Amino acid sequence: MTFGRKLVAPSLFLFVGCGQPPGEAPPLAGRESALRARAHVADALPLDETVPRRTTTPLRIAHSADAWLEIEALDVPDVAGKDAEGLRTFATPSFDLVLARVEGGLEELRVVHDASGPRVFRYRLRHGPGIAALRVRAGAIEALDRAGLVRVRAAQPLAWDARGVERALDAELHDGILTLTLDVTGLSHPIVVDPKWTTGTLPSSFYNHVAVALPSGKVLLAGPLKKAALLDPTDGTAVPLPDTTADHADGAAVLLATGQALVTGGGTGHATTELFDGKAWKSVASMKQARRRHLATVLGDGRVLVVGGQDGTTSLSSAEAYDRATDTWTTLAAASVAHDQGALAVLKDGRVLVTGGIGGLTVGEIFDPKTSTWTKTAPAPTARTRFSLVTLLDGKVLAVGGATTAATDVYEPLTDKWSTTGAPSAARIDAQAARLPDGKVLLSGGTLLAGGTALTTAELYDPKTGTFSDAPPMSKGRAGHRVAMVGARYVASGGTTGTAANNVDVFLPDPAKCTTKDECGSGQCVDGYCCDTACTGSCTACNLPGLEGICSGVADGAADPKGTCTKGACGLGCRGGACAYEPDTKVCGAATCKDGVRTAARCSGTSATCGAAIAEVCPGGVACADATSCRSKCVSDSDCEGGGACNATLGTCSGAKGKPLVTSKDFVRCKDKSECASGFCVEGVCCDQACDKPCHSCALLANPGHCTKEGAGVDLKGDCSSAGACTGTCGADGACVGAVAGSMCARSTCTGPSQGTGATYCAAAGAPCPAAVPFDCAPYACVASLGACKDSCSTSADCALGHACDGTSRVCVPSGAGPAESDGGCATSPGSTRGGAVALLALAALGRVRRRRPRA
Repeated sequence: MTFGRKLVAPSLFLFVGCGQPPGEAPPLAGRESALRARAHVADALPLDETVPRRTTTPLRIAHSADAWLEIEALDVPDVAGKDAEGLRTFATPSFDLVLARVEGGLEELRVVHDASGPRVFRYRLRHGPGIAALRVRAGAIEALDRAGLVRVRAAQPLAWDARGVERALDAELHDGILTLTLDVTGLSHPIVVDPKWTTGTLPSSFYNHVAVALPSGKVLLAGPLKKAALLDPTDGTAVPLPDTTADHADGAAVLLATGQALVTGGGTGHATTELFDGKAWKSVASMKQARRRHLATVLGDGRVLVVGGQDGTTSLSSAEAYDRATDTWTTLAAASVAHDQGALAVLKDGRVLVTGGIGGLTVGEIFDPKTSTWTKTAPAPTARTRFSLVTLLDGKVLAVGGATTAATDVYEPLTDKWSTTGAPSAARIDAQAARLPDGKVLLSGGTLLAGGTALTTAELYDPKTGTFSDAPPMSKGRAGHRVAMVGARYVASGGTTGTAANNVDVFLPDPAKCTTKDECGSGQCVDGYCCDTACTGSCTACNLPGLEGICSGVADGAADPKGTCTKGACGLGCRGGACAYEPDTKVCGAATCKDGVRTAARCSGTSATCGAAIAEVCPGGVACADATSCRSKCVSDSDCEGGGACNATLGTCSGAKGKPLVTSKDFVRCKDKSECASGFCVEGVCCDQACDKPCHSCALLANPGHCTKEGAGVDLKGDCSSAGACTGTCGADGACVGAVAGSMCARSTCTGPSQGTGATYCAAAGAPCPAAVPFDCAPYACVASLGACKDSCSTSADCALGHACDGTSRVCVPSGAGPAESDGGCATSPGSTRGGAVALLALAALGRVRRRRPRA
């Protein structure tokens, strides 16, 4: 099995967009800013020989000499490129192509002229002998080596249109041909398609940092310059996290029983302590003593022991304990010597062995949590500093590295005796060691002398034979790196030498067969192999070819080994190692379209069963194309619903009334929180929560009374721009972005008991908001909180003036008794549809925005 290596991969982008006369290169001066904003080519590097000069030249991803992937675009004409402003552009009869070299790879953008452009994108994938398999998993395209590790990966390709509406593409891989298919129904050009190929590069440099394996299977990294990241060891990718409050290089970190990571001290010596809960950082009580290069571990009673280190100038022998329940630190008895740059190991009985330190120490001592006392051990045979202690399966402790010789010692707690065992091939300082599930110890990196060249070599220690043997080398020389065990994976991150600082290596040991859990260091025997976890989840197994011993998700579409995935109208079977379902945008029943409103049953996104029918305004104010579908765009005013004006360039209608949506959804009107059982009155309806987050509303027609994220291009509360402005709007990820053509700039609004004005849409970013077109809900009332008409009645308050509610038919009928009782136009109602104010919500749910657009 091999270590993981940095993926030197070009990023592949497809841009489907603005029209351009065939045969002409795209005029970058007029479109460059839009391209840069959408495709992030603002960081483009100078062109070089890695940028293909013709459309038919394959993109090559070189992981190593024998592990590479070539991506050849099919169905494209052979066209030479032209260079302009750091970009290479190509023009073909059906689309334009733009290539830009960026850090770590290449970006490809396709610009399709109009709706007649391609909707299916095909690529031929070729790979070197170091790649064992290609697969599609959870919509992502992955290339795996013989160890089952992902070396090249493209996350599930996504698409978004001119209004920010996003949609996932279907990916299929057969006989080396990758096919991406986009359903363009309801989308408006330009449409951006992004199957980005990722690399294993860390988002910043890490050395002398902390690394903690989290319950999620990710690894938390925190260290120099307050930087932090979350690393996925299955594919080597990492995402940056918010900065920490303090610099935690040379700090210490532990995983609490709560699943939170506690990070202490570091930098030039400080007492700052921070907690990471898997999503965010939280400052907690500081240590009593500023520390760096100290040692930390979790005790059996849940407290965190911290000992030794340096305060910035003076080495420390002091110790203290942290209690998470009370958020307090307590001073403990000090160790007998300063264990600055020493090592620590937890014994099988819960006591803690601490030994070694700066200058090379042989002193060892044991801390007993029950008595809070220290007891000296027999002196170690070898003086050590910057080394590793590893508790073996039999309870003994291995001390390796950090000495002027390669000597390796073993401590027996039961007899308080040290003995010498087999030595690695060379003396190492600043190496890292950890116990693997089979009981062996892997030692990696370090230097032969302090400050010397970092080593790529790794060695395995077998406690049964007391000997070391060669392990596969790492991709980079590492010293000052950190190691975390994630299941069976030995994850080595960062280092002080060159590119190792933003690089990751992963070691996957050979699998071990078993019949009982007692045969496994992990205590888990699953599917005939010692498994890294209990592996009880749906669509997972521990005996997949190439992944034996690693609990892994089965291939997309494969049968569920646990038999718990049910298929139905909305069930997809196994995907991404779990039961998968069609998104809540998937139509699963008969659809109808009338008066610019399309009604269809959709999946819930969480069940295999088809959900209830909902109604949506046709995007952009267009009319129905037929009895079941909306027009994709407008060409003339006749294509607009309710007398709107067509912008043929954009394909959207401005000032379109569209008949306002009607609502029968159950909710409770309110004017004060005292009227709501939940205690929250938001936007005129009783809400299930305060709903004070930006781009969230409790008055969405599809889900009134429930705080729901607004769709891309929808900003009902004006969180992102002033009312009636085409400057900012909500993006599909719930953050503010710049408005684009088709963004809603005014919501549908009630102007009287049964009167209102329809929603209006921006003709372009920064353009004036078009005038709204009035409508009349008669014989029903207009629901002020939703800006929508009633379509049935419970009381006469649901009816327009001069009408009353027939309690039998629930229909508003003319009344001679004068005006029906009125509440100012607001009314409660059962049922569900979506109004013009949320016309884009369902479309936005088709995917997630990978890149946050700049706020206007």
